[in-house]
Amino acid sequence: MSYKDFCQYFTSMEICHIINRSFFSMQKTWKEHEVNGQWCLPDRNEKTGNPSTSLQNPQAIIVDYIFDITRDEDEVMISLQQADRRTDLNRKYRMHDKLDKVVSGPFARSRSVFSRETLSRGRYCIIPSNSEPGHCGENVLRMYARNKLNLTELLHDKPKHGKKSEIAATQITLVKAEDLEPQDGGISGSIEKHYKEDTLNPEWNDRVTLYRKDPYKDVTIEVWNYNIIKDQLMGICTLPMDNPEQYTRGNDIKRYKLYTKGKEGAVQKPGRLWLKVYHTDDMASV
Repeated sequence: MSYKDFCQYFTSMEICHIINRSFFSMQKTWKEHEVNGQWCLPDRNEKTGNPSTSLQNPQAIIVDYIFDITRDEDEVMISLQQADRRTDLNRKYRMHDKLDKVVSGPFARSRSVFSRETLSRGRYCIIPSNSEPGHCGENVLRMYARNKLNLTELLHDKPKHGKKSEIAATQITLVKAEDLEPQDGGISGSIEKHYKEDTLNPEWNDRVTLYRKDPYKDVTIEVWNYNIIKDQLMGICTLPMDNPEQYTRGNDIKRYKLYTKGKEGAVQKPGRLWLKVYHTDDMASV
C-alpha cells in the first residue's frame, strides 16, 4: 500500500510495545498489575473534570484504586482501555476529598490511553475516567513498574458498622520535623517506610486517616532514626484529643514538642514536629 493510500483510508495507527516481564533478563524488567473496572450508574460514570463528581469514578492506589511506590523514585507505565488517583499512606476506603494532582492527561477519542511517569516514594490514588457523563462501559487498567505496586480497588466508603465500630475520623498530615537530635549512622523519620535520608529537618507532607472507636483517646506519633540493624527512637509527640472539636477546621499547622520516657517521667528531646490535624464525625467526608 502506498503512503498516499494509507493516509486516505486510515485515520490513526497504534504501535504495540512488548513489555519485558521475564524473571531472568539482562535488560530492564517490569511487573504487571491488572484490574478490571467499569463506569456504571448511578454515580460512578462522571467526567473527572467535574469537581463535584470526579471522586465518584472507580478509584485505584502507585496499595478508586491505590498503589505504592516503595523506592525513592520509580518509573510507572499506565494503560487504560475499554474492554472488547498521591493519597493517604494508610488509605483503605474510597476518596471523598482531594489531594494534590500528580499526573493527569487529556481525554482522547480512543479505545485506550497510555502514560509513562516517574513518581517518588509514596501511595497514590488513580481514577479512571471517561469524557461522557452517564456513559456506561467496562475498562481494563494495566500498570507496569520495576517493583510490586500493591494495586488495590477501594470499594467501601467507610468502615462497616458494628457494636464496636469506628465513630469518628482524624486526619493527620505530617508536614515536617526540624532541628532533630543528631544520631549515629544517618538521620530519618518514617511513616510506613516513607523515610527521608540523612537530614535533621525532614519534610514529608504525608497524610494518614485514623478511624476512631474512641475519639477522645490521645494520638501518639513517634520519630525514629532508620538503621539497617536497629532503629533509634528520636522522640515522641502526643496529640491531645480531650477536645477533638479544636481540630474541626483542619487548616492550621501547629508545632509540637518531642519527648521520650525517662526514669522520672517525660524528658524533652531536641526537635519539633509540624502537624496539620482535621477531625470529623462524618467518616464519609474524608
